[in-house]
Amino acid sequence: LLGNPRLKAIACDDFSEFDPQGTNVAALERNLARHGLNDRVQFFNMDFRKLLSGWRERGLPTVGAYFYDGAHDQVSQREGITFAEPLLADRAIVVVDDWRLARDSGSYAEAGTMEAIAASPNRWTMLRNLPAHGI
Repeated sequence: LLGNPRLKAIACDDFSEFDPQGTNVAALERNLARHGLNDRVQFFNMDFRKLLSGWRERGLPTVGAYFYDGAHDQVSQREGITFAEPLLADRAIVVVDDWRLARDSGSYAEAGTMEAIAASPNRWTMLRNLPAHGI
């Protein structure tokens, strides 16, 4: 976003469970203001399922780049991909965080993503798998 002033972003996180006082939301707003991005990042403080399922009704654009770093249990991960897929451009980039399953990660990102891709009528191509450092 800093490199191209024409780009805009939409972000979503449900801070209600871990930030009842609004500390994280306030920090996010300060960071966006500090970098001059308040008008270019539209933030939704809600569950991603609610945002993605009402995407078109909100008049939001087609998604060219999608980054999922939400809950990494298998169901949430699968839904993070499945709910977003109809909103993606024909040649979109999808980035998934916390791919590996390890004792310290508790992440089922790979399993949930692969489940969503297997059920998809579209052709997906895995471009990169970047291993975590220090492993």
